[in-house]
Amino acid sequence: MWTDAAFLAGSAHVEVHSPLLDLVGQGRDVVLDHGLWDTAGPCEAQKLVEDAGGRPRMLYFPVDREELLRRLAARNLRQDAGALTVTESSFEDFVARFEPPHGEGDEIPVPGAL
Repeated sequence: MWTDAAFLAGSAHVEVHSPLLDLVGQGRDVVLDHGLWDTAGPCEAQKLVEDAGGRPRMLYFPVDREELLRRLAARNLRQDAGALTVTESSFEDFVARFEPPHGEGDEIPVPGAL
């Protein structure tokens, strides 16, 4: 399963990066809303933006485990295209692999500040 997911994620990144870089190159503000699971992801995204002449800001929104499980339970009840079901084992795999940012230029916004 993860092999297919990794391939699809890689394909999606290629499709997203080109327009993102075009917009950054035009001086436009761009938001890339993506769960960057490991420390390589944010570094890669920052470099892409910098190479296009932009100034990256990496925002990290820490959420406790209970809230994540509550959100997933609600999401798993939905039937729309954006509601990919996340099983408990998939969630546990994500938690085991997730690397919170530690001084990679990340910002933790104050709740309600944005």
